[in-house]
Amino acid sequence: MHGRRLYRHAYEILRDRCEAEDVVQETYFRAFRAIQHFEGNASLGTWLYRIAHNASLERLRYRKRRGEITEADLNEHSQPNGIEGISAAGEPADYTALDELIENQEFHAHINETIASLPETLRRVLVMRDLDGLSVLETSEQLRISPSAVKVRLHRARAKLREKLAEKLKEYYQ
Repeated sequence: MHGRRLYRHAYEILRDRCEAEDVVQETYFRAFRAIQHFEGNASLGTWLYRIAHNASLERLRYRKRRGEITEADLNEHSQPNGIEGISAAGEPADYTALDELIENQEFHAHINETIASLPETLRRVLVMRDLDGLSVLETSEQLRISPSAVKVRLHRARAKLREKLAEKLKEYYQ
């Protein structure tokens, strides 16, 4: 039930598919071993998410000790900080062409690149809210920021994403 979201979060931090998969497995193992300590103050998903986050950070620290990453890479992640519609200048006249664009793998790659290019603080909120489906409160708990900060960051992330994708849509329809 939570696997995709946990994987996406681990991958977001580690940028390695195999390690992200390992983190998901480790998360479930740790949760199973510590279930008696789950107090229910947060949702189970939030608890699992926090375990996955910590496991991901442990792997980053291990990479740093081995010299695979820098201190800046580690610091970027140590404090944790469906996409809204895309608007382009002018509505496309042919919605069949829009459907083809949405199914286009190149466009999906562009969306992923665009999300990855967002500043870390904005990207994390966007991924947690729109892709992982966390609520504003769950996101604020995970990132340890206020709910209003989550809303502001999400608004900014969506605006930047919309702006960058609108440029790509213009190219496609020209």
